[in-house]
Amino acid sequence: MKQYTKMLTFVFIMGFLTSLVFVGMDALTAERIEANKDAAIYSAVLNHNEIGFNSGNLADVFNENITVEEVIYEGQTFSFYINKANGNVSFMYGVFALGGLWGPLRGVITLESDFQTIVNVTVLEEQETPGLGGKVKNREFLDQFIGLVLIPELDRPVEVNKDAAANGANEVDEISGATGTSTAFERLLNDSYQIYRDLWLNRGGQS
Repeated sequence: MKQYTKMLTFVFIMGFLTSLVFVGMDALTAERIEANKDAAIYSAVLNHNEIGFNSGNLADVFNENITVEEVIYEGQTFSFYINKANGNVSFMYGVFALGGLWGPLRGVITLESDFQTIVNVTVLEEQETPGLGGKVKNREFLDQFIGLVLIPELDRPVEVNKDAAANGANEVDEISGATGTSTAFERLLNDSYQIYRDLWLNRGGQS
């Protein structure tokens, strides 16, 4: 009986210590994941604004050149990253909306101070089919958006088309063989743009 009690005590202590280790690792991992997410956003914003940096001075360069303005709406925090020199505004798309065709599709878009002209777009996270929808992160596709003028009065301020000949001031070509991903990307940009534009124009009245 005494030996059985010792065994139970040993198992309990080992289980308790193991649980502490796992809790500590989860906390450490969560901090690192969050730090990596911030670094990815900071890097995209600086790259969009053609501001040089390296891994050692990323945070310092970001803080020197970018102002972060947060708007709280219906309990959620929306962040705007503003270039101190020219007023370019960056924000995350795909965070407060449905994802891509197969999973989360998120990234950073930067607009000029008019909040209509696209400076650049970057994909930070995607789970689309490699070689097809996965091309959504390629510069060949994303570079089409540079200089595009979003038309907020339209239901689709930016359009991704099958017919390249039909492209207008707010239209780009879809990803060949990936109509679903192209449509999802268009939807994410448009939904995010409408949300952030409304918040940007009315950011004085936070709720």
